[in-house]
Order: sequence, then structure tokens, then C-alpha cells
Amino acid sequence: MLNANQLSAIKKRTLKLKLHKKVAEELLDHYATCIEQSMIQGMTFSDAFDNAFNTLTAEESQHINKQYYQINTIAMLKKLTPPAVLLSCIAFMVFSNVKSQEKPWESPIKASDLTQMASGYGYRTHPIYKTKKLHKGVDFIAPSGTPINAVFGGTVTKVEKSEKGYGVHMEITHNDSTVSRYAHLQDIIVTENEQVVIGQQIGTVGSTGTSTAPHLHFEIIKNGEHVNPTDFISYTVEQ
Repeated sequence: MLNANQLSAIKKRTLKLKLHKKVAEELLDHYATCIEQSMIQGMTFSDAFDNAFNTLTAEESQHINKQYYQINTIAMLKKLTPPAVLLSCIAFMVFSNVKSQEKPWESPIKASDLTQMASGYGYRTHPIYKTKKLHKGVDFIAPSGTPINAVFGGTVTKVEKSEKGYGVHMEITHNDSTVSRYAHLQDIIVTENEQVVIGQQIGTVGSTGTSTAPHLHFEIIKNGEHVNPTDFISYTVEQ
């Protein structure tokens, strides 16, 4: 799908990192794959290019390169394991570990689009059923159609549409098996098993299911238990 000029631009950017040849080849393939996937989803090459190189920073690339050199000095491992396979394993482990710690999770709705925060995490009187129930997430009030973004990178593991309950909703499973859930959406623009990156738009605000007004109901599930989302994300409401 990528043409010669596009591949040349990716290679030129990768070479600037000054990596070992084997490392550079593996990362070049990583960036090209990310860009192709983004373009298939409708993103321009320029945006896809920037997005791909944001998935793995120069510092992280240098860290992978250092790990490669360290392991490559062990002769026995070098003989038993093909370098490309070894590098792939290193890259996967380092990438997963660094990405899980590199920066805080983002808010699912930008501050500029947020009208207000409504119900927080904890027990409350349900607005429809009028009974005291545990509110398992937080509610972001915003107009219908407002973009909703992935709070962190991961895999879309659930996309579902219902007339009750969560309505149109979806889930993303992240590196440490933590799950983020987005409910009452108007639209979902990603599909199951799709890989998403932090800040990528995944849907729009709606009022589907058991809802009284447009908003995003957002939950985080860790080790099978609901936890307070504000322990993971920060948000502000612009005045």
C-alpha cells in the first residue's frame, strides 16, 4: 500500500535514530505496519507518519538498541537464537513495559469538549430507578457527537449495541489486562481486535441505552474488579 516515496520517508526518519542495522530493520517494519493500518482506517500519510513514530519514542528505540547490544554479546544466546527473533522478543518486552509507564492515561474527552463532570465513582441514587446503587464509573457530560478517545493504547476486545443498559458500548484491553469501558455512545468507529493508540478517536458521545441525556459513562476494570477511574486519569473542565 505504501509507495516508494513514503517508504523512503519512513526509512530516512528511522535512520536518524542511529540504531544497529538489525534493530533499524525491525523498527522500520513496525513503523510501516502502523502507518499502513492507520491509512486503511482513513488517516492521511502525514498524520499516520507522525502517529506511528509517537508509538515508540527515540528514547525507547535507543533503549531497545542498548538491550540488543547487551544480549548480542552473549555468544551462546547468539548461536541458539536468530538475531531477528531475539530482537523481536526484546522489542516486545521493552515496548510493553515502557509504554505502560511512559505517561499517564489520558481523559477520554478533551477538556475543550467537556461541559461538566456528573456522577463520580461510588454509591448514589440511580437517576432512573431511584434506588441506591454503586456507580461503577464516572460520567463526562458533552454534546452528542463529541469525539471519544482511547485513554491508553490496547486492543478493542468488545463492541456491542443494546437498547438497554450500557447501550452502544465498547471495551479496550490494555497491556496489563486492565480494561477501559465506554458506554452510551452514539457511534463506534473502531472494530473488535483492532489495535488502538492513546488519544486515538474510538467513537462519539451519545445517549443510548439507559441514559437520560448525552454523556459518556466511563469505567476501568482491573483484575476483574471495578476501580475508581480517577486513579488512572486526570481531567479538567475548561471554563
